[in-house]
Amino acid sequence: MFYTILLLLFIGINLIKIIIKYLDDILSISSLFLLHIMGFKVNIDSLENVPKKSIIVMPHTSIYDGVFSTMVYHAFFRKEHNIYFIMKDEFGIPAKTICENFFPYTRIIPINNNALHSQNVVKQVVEELKDNDNYILCIAPEGTRKLTSRIKSGFYYISKELDVPVVFFGINFSDKTIEFSPPRKMGNSFEVEKDWFGQMCKKYVALYPENCFYTTDYYTQSSSTIDENNNSTFEYQNELYQHNSDSESISNSSKTDSYNSNISDLSN
Repeated sequence: MFYTILLLLFIGINLIKIIIKYLDDILSISSLFLLHIMGFKVNIDSLENVPKKSIIVMPHTSIYDGVFSTMVYHAFFRKEHNIYFIMKDEFGIPAKTICENFFPYTRIIPINNNALHSQNVVKQVVEELKDNDNYILCIAPEGTRKLTSRIKSGFYYISKELDVPVVFFGINFSDKTIEFSPPRKMGNSFEVEKDWFGQMCKKYVALYPENCFYTTDYYTQSSSTIDENNNSTFEYQNELYQHNSDSESISNSSKTDSYNSNISDLSN
């Protein structure tokens, strides 16, 4: 019995070592598999829009935005880029320790709470990245999953300081497509770049569009026609898709069914 326990312990320890050693490869394969079984398609051509050094911005209406960005990173960019996330100290410090030991390609930049609303955030991030040759910095300019009209300017000033382009990461939860915009060099006006971010948000149907400042008006307008089955979200989706789609024509019924199915898959 004693030797059996020792043998099982030996096997368990070595199995853990093997898993840790090949964890990134496991994550890469599993990410591709999960994207496939959930029906999401990545625009492969748009992957070329992500330079070796880039800032990725996206709307943040649900936790799934971060989940999908991480899956896409592990599936397509892990071998060529490190990925960076900015987190508050209370989350960032333990997350950084975990990533350093188990996920070497994923880097965390912990930000002191006292510096969250100052230029110190920009300075800290710039200091962390200025000597790196290949990285993706993921930023959600809204800074929250709740509805807010305040778009933080950090992505703009970090981009200017590092002379690194910004790429929009678009997830369309209606037709389950994912793509990257062409890289954009930040101009001399944050207001102009904030408008660009807003226009990009309108091109894609978020999981919870009512939580995005740039699409909530469409959702609110559609909410006035709520029926007994509470289909306002699907009606909103049709209206928004028609409003912003320049190159595709998809019938209202197919879009509604796609969005209905997707909400059921991800919200349950």
